[in-house]
Amino acid sequence: MAISLFAAIAFGFAGSGFAPHVPVLSFGLLVATWLTSAAVFDCYDLRVAARVRDSLPAAARALFATSLVYFTVQLVIPELIPPLGRNLTGVAAWFAIALVAISVARIAYVRLIAQAAERRRVALVGTPECERAASGLLKTIESEYNVVGLVLRDNAGSASADGLRVLGSHAELARIVSDEVIDEVIVADAGEDPATMDALIGSYESGVIVRTLSDVFEEVTGRIPVQYLRPHWFAVLPRRPGGGRLYDRARRVLDVLVAGAALLLLAPVLAALACAIWLDSPGPILYRQDREGYRGRCFSMVKFRTMQVDAERDGPRWAIQGDPRRTRLGKFLRPMRIDELPQLWNVLTGEMSLIGPRPERPCFVAELGQTIPFYRARLLVRPGITGWAQVRFAYTASAADALEKLQYDLYYVKHRSPFLDLVIAFKTVGVLLHASGR
Repeated sequence: MAISLFAAIAFGFAGSGFAPHVPVLSFGLLVATWLTSAAVFDCYDLRVAARVRDSLPAAARALFATSLVYFTVQLVIPELIPPLGRNLTGVAAWFAIALVAISVARIAYVRLIAQAAERRRVALVGTPECERAASGLLKTIESEYNVVGLVLRDNAGSASADGLRVLGSHAELARIVSDEVIDEVIVADAGEDPATMDALIGSYESGVIVRTLSDVFEEVTGRIPVQYLRPHWFAVLPRRPGGGRLYDRARRVLDVLVAGAALLLLAPVLAALACAIWLDSPGPILYRQDREGYRGRCFSMVKFRTMQVDAERDGPRWAIQGDPRRTRLGKFLRPMRIDELPQLWNVLTGEMSLIGPRPERPCFVAELGQTIPFYRARLLVRPGITGWAQVRFAYTASAADALEKLQYDLYYVKHRSPFLDLVIAFKTVGVLLHASGR
């Protein structure tokens, strides 16, 4: 990527009379913009980068966003960008050079590195019953791991169990690791047998990585398998309650500063939207809705009204793709999530945060809490305008969707950190550009 960017810069500066420091500044801006855009469009996600059909569209979108920002800066600071930015032919040539170079580099990575790299060989320690229960988790990790077979407490002469080859018993784990060239031992259910614990410790001492199946699933997918963790409820809890006092205080200061500044800067836009909503359809401009927030405390969440006044005359229900209840203006505001802007006020008052699990309606919380394990654990942190589930999963339209969304929410609750918050902030830009709201 650096080579292609340098080639594009060199092309633009060829024959220009700019001082030597200008190309350096311009190149630095270009690289910084690309790194941000590439992160937003998942170019550095190994599962995306490993497939040409996913990698090339992601790279093209990132390059388009990079070009848009790069040449917009030229309009604001003409001295920073070379004459290339003022010539449509030069812009087209620059984009073509960069696109070809990036595409060649991406294809080469897939062919020479991603496909050539062997998946890590793992042995699953458990029982046939646990293999059946965890079959969905195993299929999910197949893209990065080669599950060689199953190590049973007592194989009793079995050759296979539900599609997995039986490698032997727990007592034979040391031999299995050596004979099958196992890189990792993944524990689905080891029981409480001391001999099994000794076998696992022996494998670890020999240099083999030993991890639980739920930990591997978290690493690969970025979510927590709540259906699989019923006996181990503590696995969904944060490593430190609340994430730490310093982190929480810094988050609160940032929330106030960003929300306050955004409300001031966007005041003319908010006023224009309010007038447009008032003219578009009869009813209130703002829509208030009870939501359940931090530790179960209810609050009134505010947003621009984008649906007809009688949208819920038959009771609360999930929003659907192309929802017919939307107003004419709502068809524009909802896909871009512009209707959520008034929630900056909820952030300013402390009822919400910029980043966190989306607050849900009390009636849905009560319903889902009875059928989905650990659902209330998402209330351990303040709800947010955007969150890990919003950038990794689509809208919730059913109880099944709510279950998958919860897995992402719990991952955030457990792993939240300044770095994860920054990743979510960048990815939120990509979600807004995709205009996927309902």
